[in-house]
Amino acid sequence: MLREIDPANTVFIDTSFLIYHLEDIKPYSDITSEVMNNAGSKNSKIFLSTISFTEVLVGILRQNNPASQNTFKDLFYNNPFINIIDFKLEFSETAAQIRLDTNLGLADSIIIATAVKTKSRFLITNDTDFLKAKKLGPAIIILDNILG
Repeated sequence: MLREIDPANTVFIDTSFLIYHLEDIKPYSDITSEVMNNAGSKNSKIFLSTISFTEVLVGILRQNNPASQNTFKDLFYNNPFINIIDFKLEFSETAAQIRLDTNLGLADSIIIATAVKTKSRFLITNDTDFLKAKKLGPAIIILDNILG
């Protein structure tokens, strides 16, 4: 299934993807590393929501380790192929409609709306609840499904 992800397309990553990658949680980090290493090939981009960035940053700050904090920030602030997408007012209606239609929580609705509004081709997560919004645009890729 991972072969279906054309690196020429925009990939939107969710919080679970980030956690698996940063904490090197196997076997997921093998997949996340492949996606991250392909960033930049054929002008591909990786997008993530400020929601996911914030959720992971809480865990990083909780560790109270300045070196980890700097590594995390450097990965996302200084990588030209990774874009942190701010939640914008024009995303609100899409997020609200997703929440209404799927009964997903606000954070997940915002993440999906951001993926939709950025015209991301894929949204990679391990949250099967995201499948409730699979008809909205990006192909929802569940990491557990890749593992078989």
